[in-house]
Amino acid sequence: MNREEQIIDYNYPDFDDNALAHVMKWIGNQPPLGKRAPDFPLWQLTDDADNPLEETTLMAVIKQNKLTIVEFGSFT
Repeated sequence: MNREEQIIDYNYPDFDDNALAHVMKWIGNQPPLGKRAPDFPLWQLTDDADNPLEETTLMAVIKQNKLTIVEFGSFT
């Protein structure tokens, strides 16, 4: 897929289940409520301009904070 096709694919005209179906492939693959999530790398923003990202893992965050919300998103 070239860049123009990616832009067209990302900027869908309607925000509904049909428009999102091709990007929502993960639905149904998440662990059930109450089950431990798999560990994976995360990066936190820091105040250090020379090192703006600090790598950690989901399990390291959960060990520090039993109730944890991980928010994913993008700036576009």
